[in-house]
Amino acid sequence: MINKDRIIGAADIVDIIGSRIELKKAGKNWMACCPFHSEKTPSFSVNEQKQFFMCFGCGASGDAGGFLMDYEKLSFMEAMEKLSKITGIPIDHDSPGSKPIVSNRRMKELSDAELTEKLVVAIYKKMLADGKAVSDADKKRASVAAARLREIAKMKMNM
Repeated sequence: MINKDRIIGAADIVDIIGSRIELKKAGKNWMACCPFHSEKTPSFSVNEQKQFFMCFGCGASGDAGGFLMDYEKLSFMEAMEKLSKITGIPIDHDSPGSKPIVSNRRMKELSDAELTEKLVVAIYKKMLADGKAVSDADKKRASVAAARLREIAKMKMNM
């Protein structure tokens, strides 16, 4: 399974972004002209302490992985693989969590409700496995998926 938090936590966002655009120290933060839109005055801020970037002009924001995805037009996995190489933290591609919940062929056969239900079940199983702490991101994904499942059920009942 990809340990996104561990990989992102080991990456230095100032090094990642600073190797791609010119950053200048401004108080506690680093500033630059945003690489995602055209501007003359720097509005792109990188917070080294929080390991987070934010553009006050276009609203782009995120962590080192999000920056790589946006800047280099990478998928999530490509960005994590790049950060894995930079940080030296390996990605375990053979773990159970790295396998898809449903095959692409089977996904086409399932309804939205069935797919959402499988997603909710997979997330809750992950949350309960080994008694590990549940991340806020997992809680949010499960909540969103459960809400979507309720919406689909309501729509089908009104048909």
